Amino acid sequence: MNPRDERVLQRLLERAFLADLFAQPQDAPPAEWGAQPFGVPRAAGGVLAALLFPSAEPRGVVLLGHPGIGPAKGYFHRDQRIPFLRGLGFSVVTFDHGGFGESDAMQGLYHREWADVLAWARRRFPDLPLHVWGVSLGGYFAHHALARDERGVASAIFEQVAPDLLQYRVKGRPLLRAGGVLSRALAPEGARWLPAEAHALEAKADRVLYLSGSADHGVPPDHARRLVRAASPLARHHVVEGAGHLEAWKLGGAAVREAVRATLLDE
Repeated sequence: MNPRDERVLQRLLERAFLADLFAQPQDAPPAEWGAQPFGVPRAAGGVLAALLFPSAEPRGVVLLGHPGIGPAKGYFHRDQRIPFLRGLGFSVVTFDHGGFGESDAMQGLYHREWADVLAWARRRFPDLPLHVWGVSLGGYFAHHALARDERGVASAIFEQVAPDLLQYRVKGRPLLRAGGVLSRALAPEGARWLPAEAHALEAKADRVLYLSGSADHGVPPDHARRLVRAASPLARHHVVEGAGHLEAWKLGGAAVREAVRATLLDE
């Protein structure tokens, strides 16, 4: 994708979808989780605010990418996802995408920040396998990053991710759908590059799990299946009945936790 088209898509993403979500306050993680704040340097300039939740003798590191909501990485402080992962023996990293939380402003699209986080993790944990778990927007651009990544990761979990952001259905965001028409006119190369389904087959991960919800109106079941079909035929797909957008982990119970565990541990 050429730089001009990326600038057009960045402005569209900022103005039509994310502008009123940036820099909102987020809940701090519980003290007993032992969060360690740090910064991830970006190749494009600036820093991403991040937290490390260490395990004493980690078997690997899980990198969590947040959905496009104001609390950003604080989204993962609301449930037991982090304690669950640490209970399996993993250290966990969360970070705020550009413009969100405590991170610096956007500098290009978010696949670049995933590349920065992967590079940091490989420097910090050179002997440990890496795992990516992206939720909604966080999982969307992880596809693009893993397709460009030379080394890949041990596993990737994509939770309630749209195949094409410009087709994402969300109330109160009519500019996003209208922006799809504009992007095809103003940034045709970028519009062809943007769909996650265009990168799903090339995303480098030894194991892939897609999580979706049968009642997700933002990413309806037919859209979720479209993305899974675009990925490797070996990709697993777990559907949580009755789950709306961002509810798969909350409502999925033991079945979702088992699907995640099996993916991370290669079982």
